[in-house]
Formats: sequence, C-alpha cells, structure tokens
Amino acid sequence: MNVHPLAAIAGQPRMLTDFLHGCSSDSATRTTAAATLALTVWQRMGRSSTPVLPSMLLVNAGAAEADPLDALANALATGLDRKEPQKVGTGAFAGGTPEMARRAVFNAVERRKLLGAAGPNNEAQIRQWEERFQDARRTGYGSGIAAHYSSAWHEQLGWLTEPCDAAILRLDRPDDHAAFREDVLTRPERLLRPEGPGKHLHPANKALAVSGSLPEAEWDSELVCGLVELGLPMFFLPHVGIKPLVGAEALQMKAMTSTSGTIGFHQGQLRQMTAEARLPDHPWVRHYEEQLRLRLYRLPGDYEFSVLRAVRELAPVCVRIVEQFAASGTPNPELHKIFVDLHSMALRGIVIGVAGLAYHGLGIGPWNQHGALVEVLQHLRQAGPISRRDLQRKFPVLKAKNRDALLGQLAAEGLVQLAPRLVTAVPLPEFVRVLHARKEFPEPAYSCLDETAAKKG
Repeated sequence: MNVHPLAAIAGQPRMLTDFLHGCSSDSATRTTAAATLALTVWQRMGRSSTPVLPSMLLVNAGAAEADPLDALANALATGLDRKEPQKVGTGAFAGGTPEMARRAVFNAVERRKLLGAAGPNNEAQIRQWEERFQDARRTGYGSGIAAHYSSAWHEQLGWLTEPCDAAILRLDRPDDHAAFREDVLTRPERLLRPEGPGKHLHPANKALAVSGSLPEAEWDSELVCGLVELGLPMFFLPHVGIKPLVGAEALQMKAMTSTSGTIGFHQGQLRQMTAEARLPDHPWVRHYEEQLRLRLYRLPGDYEFSVLRAVRELAPVCVRIVEQFAASGTPNPELHKIFVDLHSMALRGIVIGVAGLAYHGLGIGPWNQHGALVEVLQHLRQAGPISRRDLQRKFPVLKAKNRDALLGQLAAEGLVQLAPRLVTAVPLPEFVRVLHARKEFPEPAYSCLDETAAKKG
C-alpha cells in the first residue's frame, strides 16, 4: 500500500492515528516512525516504565543529511528539557558558571560524604549540599532526562542525571558519537554497570537509554558486533526516510503540555510495568515472534534475552502511550484500535531492525562464525563486482561448493546480487528498501483505517 492514507482514517482526526498513518507517504517510513515513537516515549517514562530502558539507534541509509526520524526522537526525548549548560547558575549555585560546575558537583558529593549518616544535627547541611549539587549540575550539564552523551559523564563521579536516576543519552554531536563508540569498544562497564550520584548523592545505579542516528559510515560491523555482545536491549532501526514527518510537531506539543505525568520523568506514582508472559494471541503477532526468534537464536544469549523481554514489555508500554496521546474522551473500543496499530507497527519495525543485522552477517549463521562472514561481506563491498574465482582466491579456505552455498545464502538475505560471472554487493539503501518489503514482514491489517479505503489502497 503506497498511497498516502490520511484520507482513509476513520472518524474524526485523532492525533496519534493521524501520525501513525499519515506521517509519511511511504509505508516503511511510517513503520519506523511508529517504532521510534514507541521506543522514545518508553525511554522518556524512565523508571516508571520498566526496570531496563531500551536503547535505539536509527540507521540513516537515505539521502537526508539530517535524519528526519531522529528529529522526532530528539524532540520527544528532550521536551522542555535543556541539554545545554546555563550561562549562569541559580539557586544554591547562584552566580556560578558552567566552567565552575564540574568542580562544584564533585565538591558537593565529597562534602556530603564527610557529613556521614543523616540525622537531626546535619539534616540542613545535607540538604544544602544536595541542592548545590543539583543546581550546579543543571548549570554545567543541562536539565531534564535527556542529555548529550559526552556531557553526561563525569570522570570522577560517573553518570550525572536528574534525581530520578534515569537518562536518555542523545547522540547529537560528533563528540557524542565518538564517546559512545569508545565506551562500547573499550569501556563497556560504563554502559553495563552505570553508576553516579543519586538523589542523596550516594552512589546509585542508573537507568540509561541511548538514542540517536548513525549514518552509514558509522553503522559498521565493529560497533554493531560490540553492541550486540553487550547484551543490552539495543534496537537498530534502518530506514531511508528523507522528508520531515507530518504531524511530529503536534505530537511533541502534546508530550510537552501533558499533565498526566506519563511522559515526564517524575512518575513515582506510576506502577512499573513487567514483561507479559504471552504476546497478544494473534496469528500476525505470532508470525513476527517466529521471525524474531529465527534471528535471535543465532546471536549471543544475553542479547536474545534482552530483546525478547523488551518485546514482551512493548504491549503494556503501548497501552500507556495510547492513554497519553489519544484525544480526551476517546471510547475504549477506539483506544484499543489505536493500541493495536501502534503495537503492531512498532513490533514490525523492531523485528525488521533485528533482521537488518544481517547486513553485518549477524543472525544468518552461528555467532562464533560471524567474523569470517563479516570479512567476506567487507571484501565484496570494497572490491566492487568480482568473480567467484577471485573471491575464492581471496578466501582459499572456501571450496567451490561451500563458496556457492555461501553466496546463495547472502543473495537470499538481499546482501549480494549474483550474475553468471560476477558477484555484486548490494548497497545499504537498496538493502534497507528491500528489507522492509520482504514477504516475511507483511504489514498488519490496520484497525484505524477505513476498510474500504484501505482496500482501494
């Protein structure tokens, strides 16, 4: 269905359904946008959502210099927060500067340590240093749950966050991308065991979610394999969208002006969600579960577990999102229809993203053999169209029968094109376009579209 479906939306316009089905004329972009929306709002809920927050990396395989889907992720993640330093401090750090803040937050933590256990005699002093820490942190590091990745880390203290102990670490700048890559490849403990000063300045565990967009050059095998090996719920969303998303501004305004507390980061009153024992009992969902498991069992067990758990947390998260964004007074049957569309689109985007790891040789063969597969793929991409014989000369361990079997497997994954004499690697943009259109990943039967108009499409 390639037609723009705005006219097919049943009933009066509703913000979330308008966005899901009208944000782009391209169905693949709509699917990825739905997954981006669900994962970003999930991150924004912080620890009121799930014990572990999902991370999300868009893969900008299109021609857009600025990723339009990342613009949505950044707007929803940031809201009314301020990721940049203040010009001058306020409150307990009045008159301070961003340059002074790094030392000030460290001093506040050290002074708090010296005061020992809280009691009647030191309560006022403890509160004074806690306030100075938070005001200095907001002066030097920004405020809110969203933060620049490279700015949120303090060499002596660890991750600096709001008192909620959660953060969305945004990859907005070259420094953020560089710091993220360095952490994944050489300092993984920063992401695996994230700690920093808590609400009362004692060392506390942090709930971190990474969010950003990678261009093709940075979405390389080294980084992807490193992330998969960490075993965190990291979702990759490859797409070729190039136009700004329709309705994104209205969605952002709804999130910023919300008074229900679902989107903000002060949601102690909300009950944390847990993974569902069973996915929604629907043949389409079961098919996608099967496709997901076919890929995951060939990847490290920790990553498989993290992804499967997150997929089972997705439904209750989507329920909360629908309750947040749907128009006031929407009847329950309509809310359910919106939920079905959001959940199915987000699930489809997530599963397609896992299947997209095949671009780096992941999920199509045993994990302990992925290194050899990566070498073959990299050579095919760098050497240009080559003959089967030249490929065998480069990798003499490949006998002719094994070589042809491997090339057939790569062709079935959409990674290479085979001619009688030459083998040609498929470029990432074409791989992504074909990936979204593969018969294994059918679109759902959307609940919020008028059935007659949908059939015409």
